[in-house]
Amino acid sequence: GAGAHRDAVPVISAGGSAEEGVPGLCASRVQLGQVGVAGTGVGGGDGPAPDGPAVECRGLTRVFDGKVAVDHLDLEVEVGEIFGFLGPNGAGKTTTIKMLLGLIFADEGKAEVLGLPAGAQEMRRQVSYLPENPYFYDHLTGGELLDFYGRLFGLDSATRKKRVDELLDLVGLRNDKAKQLKQYSK
Repeated sequence: GAGAHRDAVPVISAGGSAEEGVPGLCASRVQLGQVGVAGTGVGGGDGPAPDGPAVECRGLTRVFDGKVAVDHLDLEVEVGEIFGFLGPNGAGKTTTIKMLLGLIFADEGKAEVLGLPAGAQEMRRQVSYLPENPYFYDHLTGGELLDFYGRLFGLDSATRKKRVDELLDLVGLRNDKAKQLKQYSK
């Protein structure tokens, strides 16, 4: 894949490169001043500001069943930049984001977000992710799902139990705590 430079548009190739006419993932960056970044006092962030880039990838690679989804991505996104991935289905956009969040693991390379290893619990406390099509575990109950998310954030058992009840009370679902998610209305 192609490396990223401050004024360049990086390409994540999937078996080729955009220059060779093979569709890949293009990334676009625009400097629009400060945006909400943890630790900067801008946009409500409350974690420590990174000393370096907000996002950094070196040689990030992911292969699924022999198909290269992300090919040795080198990328830096500075604090305050607005950055987007553009590309056709299968180009590696979602795969890259999931690797940065630690939801899936890279086969090669390394990534840091806010100066912390991709997927680190402290990083997850400072980053939000809303998938296009959220996958909810329909077989879980509302209480079990909230408990699961609490575990992802490293909350201890007593804290999780208390927070699950508080959150279900907040949205008026305390009596439906044991109901499976597929039984909730949309």
